[in-house]
Amino acid sequence: MDPMGSLGELSLGDIGRALGRYKPVAATVLAILLALAVLPEPERPPGLASTGTGADIATPRRAAPASVSGATDGTVGTDAGVAGDSFSPSVTSGTTSFPSFSSGSSFSAGTTSDSASSDFPSGSSSDGGSSTSNFGPITSGTSTVDTTGEPPAPKPLRVVAAGWASRTGGTPLAKEGVPAGTLPVGARATTDDKITFVRLAGDGTSLGFAADPAGNREVSGPPKIQACKITEKWEEAEGIPLPDAPTHSETKCVQGTLAASGIWVFDLSSFEDRADELGFALVPGDGAGVDWQVAFKR
Repeated sequence: MDPMGSLGELSLGDIGRALGRYKPVAATVLAILLALAVLPEPERPPGLASTGTGADIATPRRAAPASVSGATDGTVGTDAGVAGDSFSPSVTSGTTSFPSFSSGSSFSAGTTSDSASSDFPSGSSSDGGSSTSNFGPITSGTSTVDTTGEPPAPKPLRVVAAGWASRTGGTPLAKEGVPAGTLPVGARATTDDKITFVRLAGDGTSLGFAADPAGNREVSGPPKIQACKITEKWEEAEGIPLPDAPTHSETKCVQGTLAASGIWVFDLSSFEDRADELGFALVPGDGAGVDWQVAFKR
């Protein structure tokens, strides 16, 4: 078959129909070329980047995470606070730069359990236990723990049990001249008339008493009172006979002083067992007058 003869038999209609088959392909190529040549670079379709040599290539872009959660473990949360284009890692020759975030980025540190959480002040822990704090005591459960480093203030000495004895104890005269609720100490002639015995609590070093004027008596000489360590166990009682009073040491004693405020003060700092079950007897001291009485308010 003669090829030249076959070509000669083609009509213009046959050629037009053949070219019509490739018209869509030609239109697509022409549209792409026009987009690259005419449109400015920022308006180019996503994924097209210029190589600088006139040829454009498609470069895949990494999808940005919705938000970054956790300051230490790098976990990714679901917060929508980070925009799609706000995450752009970059790599330079020989070095790697960290990702940068736009001002609209949000972070959630609640998913970490370390000290990066801002729910607790500096110096404290979030586990509910006792811990050091810069803000004073911390309440944990039902107890309060003092973490300031300051030693607790001593609790003042106070009377928790008391009784007294009289030379007329066991008779109707025992409570004569003694106001109810007071603890009397006194002397008549050259003997003790009344003595008081007390049991204490607290870790202070001084014991103070105010006097009830209604029970005070000063006929001859100034009152002198000392506190002496009791040497045997005893029970609370009022107006008992002097022989039934608990015995006390004659040497382990301290003299009380009457302050200008009218308070009697006994310095018991020399006794290590100030709050034991034995306690102290308040008795007439050396140099006291021969007829007087002081009634301490309990």
